[in-house]
Amino acid sequence: MKKILLAVGLMFASVCAFANVEIDVNLYGMGKALSAETTDDDKNKSDIYQSFAFGFEDDFNFFFGSNASKFDAGLGFFINCDFFKKAEVKYTGGSFDYEGNGFNMEFGIGPVFRITFANPFSLYIRPTLGFDFFYIETDDIKDTSSGYTVTYKNRIAEFDILKFDVNVGGRSWLLNVDGFHLGIDYGAILGFGGGFGATSTTQSGYSGNSFTSADVDFKIYVGLCMNFGDRGVDR
Repeated sequence: MKKILLAVGLMFASVCAFANVEIDVNLYGMGKALSAETTDDDKNKSDIYQSFAFGFEDDFNFFFGSNASKFDAGLGFFINCDFFKKAEVKYTGGSFDYEGNGFNMEFGIGPVFRITFANPFSLYIRPTLGFDFFYIETDDIKDTSSGYTVTYKNRIAEFDILKFDVNVGGRSWLLNVDGFHLGIDYGAILGFGGGFGATSTTQSGYSGNSFTSADVDFKIYVGLCMNFGDRGVDR
């Protein structure tokens, strides 16, 4: 089994070595909403809305083929991370806030397509499947209702076992020379996911509830794109 995996890995590495490679370094802003249903006997539903987040994403795209064409196809990978300070939890009868430090981290892989309408501009499309981890921990909360001060924290952690993203954007190539292109990329990403998670608190010891989840997020990004090798339209 190890030999088979090694052979597949070497084959993939050799293909990538001769592929046209595009690397994108982006900054994005994101909104996210998450629906949670507890998995205990007394089921409860709630919606979680995180505050607007800023983050960064790195994309690695390998385009295959050697013929001149306005159309390039290949394989894309990405990893991103963003940070936020607040999440509002809404349930039947009320709501409350988690205020502290939170983050999302996501990894994905999928086909990537690049259509070059004119040499300075390309349309970029990348549907992917991946994984996403959401986490927030509140700042110290002080409870004085008992006559003395008790300090505790609340936490929410959620993992998407399957995340589907669609990235649609543009590439404006500002520098075009043989074997290298440099430009600005921009666009939007729509994501859907589902998985499981848990809430916990350190108040009165440790307690928590597990839940199943479904979520949706929307990103707008801008960044720098670099293409190593000639694009299809240049070959």
